[in-house]
Amino acid sequence: MDDSIKTFFKYMDISGDTIKPSSEINPNGDFVLTIGMASILEDIFRLQDNPEAVLSEEVWVDGFYITSRDMDLIHVFFKDFDILDQSNKSITFARKGMQFSALVKETVWISYSQSFGLQVSGNGKTCDFNSIEGSVESTEMCKAENASILSFSNNTLGMYSQNNSTEFLNCLRSMF
Repeated sequence: MDDSIKTFFKYMDISGDTIKPSSEINPNGDFVLTIGMASILEDIFRLQDNPEAVLSEEVWVDGFYITSRDMDLIHVFFKDFDILDQSNKSITFARKGMQFSALVKETVWISYSQSFGLQVSGNGKTCDFNSIEGSVESTEMCKAENASILSFSNNTLGMYSQNNSTEFLNCLRSMF
C-alpha cells in the first residue's frame, strides 16, 4: 500500500538493549479512505433511510487509522450519493436532496495514547465526536477526578478512555 495513504506508521525504537514499539501519525495520510469514515457514512445513510435504524453503541476510533477501500463498498450498497468534495481529512457528499460533510478535526497519536476529533454536519445540525484514550504510563493520571475514565487489571495501571459516542450517535439520529 502507498505510504501517502496510510494514516500512521508503526516502528520500533531501539535504544541500547531496549526495544519499544511506537507509532507516528502520517500528516499526509488519508483519513477519509478508512474503515472509520466508511462506517460513519453508512450510519448517516442508514438513518436517512430509517431514523429508527439500530446503530452500534460506539464510534470505533481505531477504524480511522485503518486504511481501507471500504468507501468503494459504500458505493455498492448505497448507489444514490454523490461526493461533492474530498480531501485527506474531509468529505462533502449529497444524498436524497441533503448535503452532509464529515471532517476529521484532530488526530494525535503519541506512543499508545491518542486523541481524536470528528465533526459531522447536515440538515442544519452539527455533531462533534471527541475521544481520548491510551495507556497509563505514570501515576499522574491516578487522581479521583479521573476515576471514571481509568480501568485497571490485576492491580496494575491500565488504560484510560473517554469519549462522547452516545451523545454523538444521538446527535446524528437527530439530523433526521
